[in-house]
Amino acid sequence: MPSPKSLNLFLDDAQLKAIGLFVAQWTFLETEIDFTIACLGATVDDNQIVPLSFDQKIKRWRSLNKKYHSRQVLVRCESIIKAAEAAHNIRSILSHGRILGSPKGRNRIIAVTHHRHRQSGWTVQPYNLNARLISKWANAIGHLSSRLMHINATNLPGRPTSLPCRFP
Repeated sequence: MPSPKSLNLFLDDAQLKAIGLFVAQWTFLETEIDFTIACLGATVDDNQIVPLSFDQKIKRWRSLNKKYHSRQVLVRCESIIKAAEAAHNIRSILSHGRILGSPKGRNRIIAVTHHRHRQSGWTVQPYNLNARLISKWANAIGHLSSRLMHINATNLPGRPTSLPCRFP
């Protein structure tokens, strides 16, 4: 028997839209974080290199913030960093989980099994999510991007105010 051309994940349009919105919003936020780190690094220690792992990005961003920003801006940045860390945990579930809709289309739940491999073996954590919740998370991430862009526009040293935010 020939293999199927595609795996049917049983996701409807609303579910796919929510997942796509989440991914798009996350990508925008993470690139704004990268931009922030590169701009601060160029000013603080002449090092614009942005670490690859998210945890290392956050560590570098915090370090640069302490060296550059005033206490007031530091508090605002830390608020965004903490929210970004929480959003990253959700992103990990959606990006690295196996997502399936209901095969019979009876419910609107998206079943996500998050598989993690550690030295001790595989762990699997199940989640039951719906499109409304994923969209809510996506919009919260978009709000974080907006807050960070505002901080960057008013506080970053002599650099573009943010990455371009317009359709070419």
